[in-house]
Amino acid sequence: MRGDGVGHGSSFGPVSYAPIDLLLSGLVGTGMYLVIVVGTDGLLRLLAGGILLWILPGYVTLAALFPGRGIETRSRSSEQRSGISLRQRGVLTLGVSLFVLVLIGLVIGTVASAITAGLVSGAVLVYVLAVGGIAAIRRYRMPAGYRVSLPVESWYDEVVTAFTRGSVADRALTVGVVCSVLLTVGMFGFAMSAGPAGQSYTDFYVVTPDGDGEYTSAGYPENLTVGQEATLAWGVHNAESEPMDYTVVVVLERVVDADGEYRVIESEELDRTSIRVADGEETLRNHTVAPSMVGEDLRLGYYLYRGDAPDRPRPDTAYRHLHVWTTVTPSA
Repeated sequence: MRGDGVGHGSSFGPVSYAPIDLLLSGLVGTGMYLVIVVGTDGLLRLLAGGILLWILPGYVTLAALFPGRGIETRSRSSEQRSGISLRQRGVLTLGVSLFVLVLIGLVIGTVASAITAGLVSGAVLVYVLAVGGIAAIRRYRMPAGYRVSLPVESWYDEVVTAFTRGSVADRALTVGVVCSVLLTVGMFGFAMSAGPAGQSYTDFYVVTPDGDGEYTSAGYPENLTVGQEATLAWGVHNAESEPMDYTVVVVLERVVDADGEYRVIESEELDRTSIRVADGEETLRNHTVAPSMVGEDLRLGYYLYRGDAPDRPRPDTAYRHLHVWTTVTPSA
């Protein structure tokens, strides 16, 4: 049988009613997610992003909302259709996927500190599996003769007809439409799976412990004596869309104002730490400073480098840099 591809209960066995399309959606979605998170580049990543983000969410959503095939019923006064046809599902899939992605993005933006390709892909996969399960249950509860099935043979005949029959102009138009759809899906998939362009960054900050296990952006040591210890903490949040190696160097600097710019004339290194931070993760490290340099308005500088740091860190060579002003007096 062709058309919407639904058989009647007397002519099909139980296997025909298995939601093969929904099972494939879950398996394909899982595979596409793995392709994205392992860091694959190029056409394969683009294709995986297009399928996972722009096809599967819309398909399983429509399957859950409309578990039955489109059926035409005629009466003396009207003609009605219940459900939606397979062609309508295909047309609506991209638009519904876009709507679902917007909702998922809003949720992630509310609960997460950064939106990454892995986080978005994982959330979409969970949605596809959960809604696909709901769709399978709803479809199973329908009468056997009204369940959706995929008319692969009919689709094949239609595709062959579209490309081999009709005028040259009609066939050229069909090819153009198909290429445009594939290009659009691919571009959107690449954009989503690769992460927002220009949005890769590292957040670097300095805070102080408040004594109760919490941290605050206040209470920095404004006055110290030589050898007096002060505890601070620096934090690194990686939103570079890939794991990163960082080096953080803490120095106490004596600076002079030279035509509106500060120039370092003496420095004392207090701490140097190398760390590796996974994409989307955050590291917070306590450290203790005990200066030996004496002076007013000394600069406690924090320099963040991607990879190794030079022996003498400077603001113009650091990836990120922060400073805290303090005065150090001789000990009594």
